[in-house]
Amino acid sequence: MAVTEIDPMRGVLPAADSTYHLDYVLAFFTLRLALGVNELMHGVTRLFMGAGLAGFLNLTQTQFKDAPLPVWQVRAFATVVPCCELVIGALLILGLWTRWALTLAALLMVGIIFGTAMRGDWQLVFLQMFYSLLYAVMLMWRRYDVWSVDAKMGK
Repeated sequence: MAVTEIDPMRGVLPAADSTYHLDYVLAFFTLRLALGVNELMHGVTRLFMGAGLAGFLNLTQTQFKDAPLPVWQVRAFATVVPCCELVIGALLILGLWTRWALTLAALLMVGIIFGTAMRGDWQLVFLQMFYSLLYAVMLMWRRYDVWSVDAKMGK
């Protein structure tokens, strides 16, 4: 019989020898890969496909034409977003610096949510809040990140 670990902040956790431990490891691994591919492809498509970064900046500026934000601020933030997405995605796929990649993704999402809320697009804000929830869950479950570069390096 597997012994469970009790964490005062998170309740009962499955022990490493628990029959469910592998399920947690698989869940974390597949969600980390899915979020990594999602982020990476957001960055790739915005930087290198279609009209590239210039097209993404023009589209974003058009979307924000009625928002009470200065054009320079919208364009500056929109320039940084795809680069961050590309880096975050690559780091998550590799499982390298996972804590910081998830934290950066969550903070980036706060900025994106702010802009989307300024536009009043509440359905999109809801979707972005779901991403925020996934990043939070991933940070809480990081103890199950055993199939990653971080784990191989002993971090």
